[in-house]
Amino acid sequence: MKQNIEHSGIITSINDLTIDVQIESNASCGACAAKRMCGMTETQTKTIKVLKKNGSITGEQIDDTNYKVGDKVVVGVASAMGLRAVRLSYLYPTLLLVASLMIAIEMFDSEGVAALVSIAVVAVYYFVLWLFRNKNKVRFYIYK
Repeated sequence: MKQNIEHSGIITSINDLTIDVQIESNASCGACAAKRMCGMTETQTKTIKVLKKNGSITGEQIDDTNYKVGDKVVVGVASAMGLRAVRLSYLYPTLLLVASLMIAIEMFDSEGVAALVSIAVVAVYYFVLWLFRNKNKVRFYIYK
């Protein structure tokens, strides 16, 4: 199940390291035919930075002479990157919280102290994740 998540967009700027692509992100009701009547549209404009270093669909260097500001392109990311983000931000911290709480309850007489220790463990996890934020960046690709 190796699928990619893709959106069409327009190149807004090109610099030495990145190509900026503007996309419109729609909520599930954004494509609804009755969106004008209910007023619940949630369309947002987002800018995606695609690294030239590995920004082609094959992961190779982008030849930016093929792209110019205003070009319509497709921006994508491997769906595995989304699953990885869910694991890093939700699954692992939850497991750490539960495991550290169970261990701390056995170690300390006070449940309040055990709760504080388990929250501190999760805070340390998120701090370490923040330290490695450049290594964990999402790698987008573009093509026409």
